Amino acid sequence: MRIFTIFIALLFLQCSTRQNKIDEVSDDGLKNYLNSLDSVAMIDLDYYLIIPAETCPFCIKQILLFFDFNQLIQSEKKIRYIVPALSRKKIINTFPQKFRTNSNVTIDTTKYYYQNSIFSDSPQLFYCKNGKVLKKKVLLASDIEKELEALSRNFSKD
Repeated sequence: MRIFTIFIALLFLQCSTRQNKIDEVSDDGLKNYLNSLDSVAMIDLDYYLIIPAETCPFCIKQILLFFDFNQLIQSEKKIRYIVPALSRKKIINTFPQKFRTNSNVTIDTTKYYYQNSIFSDSPQLFYCKNGKVLKKKVLLASDIEKELEALSRNFSKD
């Protein structure tokens, strides 16, 4: 039990010690990635939340809570959840079926994300308007709750 506690503490520390980034980002990185997901045309959405299946469990838990809380309004608010993973088994073991099968969720097992210029092992939130990327935020365990609350408030305003 003690080893498990130490492991969890180290995992949380690893997730929260990365520097938070708010970047201006070129449209090309996100558009190239979205185009690689040829089954869905998604250029005109307002928000893209990319959640690598290999990210920290705490971040995934917070995103799933956000997803459940905002489920009724998300299709109107133009948000797409994208889950890249190295294997489908990882996705099945990490995300509940109601999330995986939602029309706002795209599952990506192409591995293109891991070779793309937008790659991060932390969740990323892209803010877009009229097909252009306005900003990108890398969501860390230390601030993910605050960032998702702000996104919920944006949903309320729109």
